[in-house]
Amino acid sequence: LSTGDTGTGKQTDHETLILIDQTKQGLGEVKRTLSPEEQETASQIRTFLNQARQALSNGDADGAHTLATKAKLLLDELTKK
Repeated sequence: LSTGDTGTGKQTDHETLILIDQTKQGLGEVKRTLSPEEQETASQIRTFLNQARQALSNGDADGAHTLATKAKLLLDELTKK
């Protein structure tokens, strides 16, 4: 059972890294001028992505995935406008 858990953790790490990279790329693709509120959202996205990477390096896969997901949701809101 523990072997399966480890494999799942590695998979989660990989998925989280992909999510972080996709979100960072998506943020970079926003070319329009952002309002002050949108600039704050973009800053929060960057903060969440940095915290997610830090959590991964500290072995907190669940925390990293949560932070990366929050960043992605904020990016979705930002790019809807």
